Amino acid sequence: YESDAIYTAKDFAQARALLRQDTRLDCVLLEFSGDGHDAVALCNLIAAGERVPPVIGMAATDALRERWLWEAAPDVVVDWLRTPLVVEEAVWRLQSVLARRSAQD
Repeated sequence: YESDAIYTAKDFAQARALLRQDTRLDCVLLEFSGDGHDAVALCNLIAAGERVPPVIGMAATDALRERWLWEAAPDVVVDWLRTPLVVEEAVWRLQSVLARRSAQD
C-alpha cells in the first residue's frame, strides 16, 4: 500500500479543520484519552462524511482501551493500539486495516 501523505493534528480543533480540508483520508489513528469526548466527537464527524475512513483507536492503558473496546467504541473504530506505540505493531495494524479497506473498495 502506498500513501501520498501523513497528516497530524495536535488537538480536536485542528483535526476537525483537517477533516474539512481533505475527505480522502485512508485511515485515522486516534488517541482516546481522559473521558474520550473529543475522540468520540471526531469519530462522529468522520462517520458523517461521504467517504468514511477506518479509525484505529489508541489508548494508554489496557483498562481504558477495554472500556472503549467493549462499552462505547464508535462504529468507525476497527482496531486498537496501546500507547506508547510499538512502531512495528502500529505499522502492521495500519497495513492490515488498509489491506482490508482495499479489498472492500
